[in-house]
Amino acid sequence: MIEAAPESGQCVMVNDPSKQPPDPNPQASGSPSRESADSSPEETIPSEEASRTAASEPSRDEQPPKDATIISARPPIHTHHIQGQIGPHELGQTLVGKRLAHFELLEFVGGGGMGAVFRASDTMLNRTVAVKVLSRDQGQDEETVKRFKNEAQSAARLDHDNIARVYFVGEFDGWYFIVFEYIEGSNVRDYVGNHGPMSVEEALNITLQLTEALEHAYNREVVHRDIKPSNVLLTRTGRAKLVDMGLARLQPMRSSENDLTASGVTLGTFDYISPEQARDPRMADVRSDIYSLGCTLFFMLTARPPFPDGTVLQKLLSHSSEAPPDPRILRPDLPDDLIPVISRMLAKRPDDRYQKPNELIGDLLILADRLGVQAATHGEAIYITPDAPRVRWWERHLPWIAPITALLVFVFLIDPIWLQGNTADTQPTYQRPVIQAMPTTEPIAPDQIAESSPPPLPAPETNPDEIQEADDPEGQRVPRALREFMSRIGITGPALRRSTTSDPNNISVNDRVIIVDYTANDARSSDGSLVINDLQEALRLAGENAAIERIELRHNNRVMLDPFSLDLPNRVLTIASGNGYSPVLYFRTGFSTAGGVAESMIEVSQGELQLSGLHFELIVPNDTLAGAWSLFELRNTPIITMRDCTVTVRNTHGGRFSNLDHVSVFKLIPNAIDDMLDPITGAERLMTEVDLKHCIIRGEATVIGAPQADPMRFKWVNGLLVTTERLVSIGGAAAMPGRGEQIMIDLDHVTAVMDRGLGEFTSSLDDPYLIDVSIYCTNNILVTQPWSSLITQSGPQRFSTMQAQLQYFGDRNFYEGSSVFWKLAPHDRSQAETIDFDSWQSQWGENSRINSTKWERLPDKNRPTHEHRVVEYTLGTDRNAAVKSSQDGYDAGFRHGMLPRLPEPRPAATQKTRPFFQN
Repeated sequence: MIEAAPESGQCVMVNDPSKQPPDPNPQASGSPSRESADSSPEETIPSEEASRTAASEPSRDEQPPKDATIISARPPIHTHHIQGQIGPHELGQTLVGKRLAHFELLEFVGGGGMGAVFRASDTMLNRTVAVKVLSRDQGQDEETVKRFKNEAQSAARLDHDNIARVYFVGEFDGWYFIVFEYIEGSNVRDYVGNHGPMSVEEALNITLQLTEALEHAYNREVVHRDIKPSNVLLTRTGRAKLVDMGLARLQPMRSSENDLTASGVTLGTFDYISPEQARDPRMADVRSDIYSLGCTLFFMLTARPPFPDGTVLQKLLSHSSEAPPDPRILRPDLPDDLIPVISRMLAKRPDDRYQKPNELIGDLLILADRLGVQAATHGEAIYITPDAPRVRWWERHLPWIAPITALLVFVFLIDPIWLQGNTADTQPTYQRPVIQAMPTTEPIAPDQIAESSPPPLPAPETNPDEIQEADDPEGQRVPRALREFMSRIGITGPALRRSTTSDPNNISVNDRVIIVDYTANDARSSDGSLVINDLQEALRLAGENAAIERIELRHNNRVMLDPFSLDLPNRVLTIASGNGYSPVLYFRTGFSTAGGVAESMIEVSQGELQLSGLHFELIVPNDTLAGAWSLFELRNTPIITMRDCTVTVRNTHGGRFSNLDHVSVFKLIPNAIDDMLDPITGAERLMTEVDLKHCIIRGEATVIGAPQADPMRFKWVNGLLVTTERLVSIGGAAAMPGRGEQIMIDLDHVTAVMDRGLGEFTSSLDDPYLIDVSIYCTNNILVTQPWSSLITQSGPQRFSTMQAQLQYFGDRNFYEGSSVFWKLAPHDRSQAETIDFDSWQSQWGENSRINSTKWERLPDKNRPTHEHRVVEYTLGTDRNAAVKSSQDGYDAGFRHGMLPRLPEPRPAATQKTRPFFQN
């Protein structure tokens, strides 16, 4: 067996799996520096040969590994050994040609977190083996030796064709070593790196084999805890081998003494680690291995892990709270049936995943059958034969066609008996209306961009048999395809309706997806999904039917919507564009609803709303005189995620000024406080979450507006913000915050042009309480106007209380514009206190720069911000400090190639308008 290597990227030792402020002088502070981490006994060490070994790693002078196994704790364990120990390469040079017992070390082939690996000869049995040797420095560390022996003991319990076998463990002349099966081949990481993403057949083949290996380990109470592409070896015959049991342990533990993982220690690889293992490795069981296997399957299909971007901490947070991306975004050819399996493997809660490996094996075999791929077993391993003959349609579906046909015939025979009885009144069920795309004929002011909708679509042709008859007491509709099928076998009329209609209070008990297609003539798509030609109706149905999980927009139309509400208790609803589509959804303020004029266009309460591939526009007409308008209103702590979306807010009379001051993209409404609660301590509130990735927001609006403070987490990875206002504007709290409640703001790779600053936090006599604010900024470009400040605080609190409210953790940011970074204005002082960049650096120890960004070109400073384009914020390449300045080696600010394309212009037919903005 060859010790598996980490992916190319970054090897990290951190003190705690929570966000830590960057240390500008790690040597002085005592925290481990990059150099000391790289020489730690717990690191994953580079190797030399990829073609002959199971995994290869870069040398020390190359880029450090990316999916390095994390072994971290607070405080660092046995740091007195770190500086003096030798690395695996030096160890390899020392031991090549030596003998350990009856094993002759022939060639150094790699290194791992606990030693060097050699190709060796077993002189007694005359066979080639792999020998992992622990250095003498590490051999003096009692815990390292325990973990080293644990690897051998864990592997020795297992005897499976898809797990590298252990042959021997011993100590010779002070050298601890383990002898493993030697495997010729390459690992999955290198295979994908050389050949690109695998086919579905290849990926299923390997996943099935590894799941068989997990089932074998599960039955012997062994948990691997470090499954990743570089720990999966592929032999020349196509067999997958799981290697590196260095982090494995017995499950369940007999006692705490048997578990080498201490509280506060993080073991695993951050690109493939499960949420519970990131929090506490002692909680990891086989379901954690299934999560890591799901990440590995995602990598095999897309050539990247689910969360490839950001720092170590950001990846850990993503695994804990961020929904994994749909792999079809990267691989549109992937079958839809594959997605539920991956989604269940990657569920955040262990209880929502497969509970045992054999459950996953069952679903993988069913999936292989659906895809027409034959699965054949060879021993305990499972292989897939891509070229196996496909089973004919009627043979595959005969087991369910026969009993259903018999049932329908039975219903037909007893139908006359039903007709003789009295028909009970039933409630009418929903019948899909034929509604045209909503056009707008409202005249547009000359200083606005044309908002003409596409011409009304003709009503789709309908089958008379699908329309309800006026005298039909049941008012029930049958899909055309099913009607035609049952008509061929002789079932028609009332018997047909009674035998196929679901619960009258639902669309269908099986409906999970609604497709919005303005050109569709059928009520069902080819996969059985409900098809509607009106988005507003689809939203209504999704709000009323908890079974609906997804609304998919398969059109490029520009659709004007009325304000609507989504109450999603214990639900996750996804609204996304179909593959290859780019719909635009826009709203105008001032529309009346049953409750009066709605100030918010989309009200979201409870649950989670996921938005993907959509373009939103909010238009505040010039004649609007007042109103705290918003695109989204968030109540009762919902979670809202946006991926590959754009938001444009037009709120100006012209030029770079806002028409109204209190317009926002997201408006947060605090939870109601129970009057019976203690007025001193208040109520402990849940946290509203807003999560953006690869998004663009521009226009005359604040991104997050909260008149009253509530616990909140706002995260934005890779984006462009251009606004005349602020990123956040938050008021005080009416009740004293509960313990641990806070407002968290996390920005990474965002170019944010915020005329009035990043954040304003203002309390008052009516809302006098402060909620702690933690701001994390890495790899950003933050631009403010010279007359503004980055952070502004004001309120009736004392200066020291107000100052203690804020914690700012920044690294590798570029600031442009204002010289005032922090402005504090307590009501008991006649003048505000201001802090400049130098004092800011001293306060937070931030490693960033000011006024050193060079742009390729910038837009006209007087042009409305809602017209700005991505290309206008491209960095210049000539001696630009912001280029390749980030922790991950990319430019500061947004990553252009990963941002969505802004919608194309739709010029008015009768009037001349300014050009619309494009990337």
